[in-house]
Amino acid sequence: MSIYSSLYKLRRQKLIRKIGSNSFQLTREGKHEAIWASAETHKYLPREKNNWDGKWRVLIFDIPEKKRSKRDDFRDVLDSFGFKELQKSVWITPYKIPRIIDDILWEEKLIGYTRVMTISEIDYDEDLKKHFGLM
Repeated sequence: MSIYSSLYKLRRQKLIRKIGSNSFQLTREGKHEAIWASAETHKYLPREKNNWDGKWRVLIFDIPEKKRSKRDDFRDVLDSFGFKELQKSVWITPYKIPRIIDDILWEEKLIGYTRVMTISEIDYDEDLKKHFGLM
């Protein structure tokens, strides 16, 4: 497939728009698709061992039932990024939260339903350290 036919197809799907003689820009739907594609491909990348700074990142959310499908999709994303579920709406990681997570929260208008805490200690965290290979 040539670049011209690819651009034509993306324009027909309303994922990009022409903004100059040789320039294109993602549409809102195109940005949406790009964010989710990026999150989806992340799960197939090899896991990189990060240096742990000794702090835990806890992501808490209370996404309403009327947004159930977005909530379920968000859980899948957290799982694919290696977060551990502590409870249905409480997830944890020892590493800095990837920017794509923030992008998804903004894009899906879920940012108001979430909080991220960075904490230095958790009682009885040996199971978490073992899960993340920190012991």
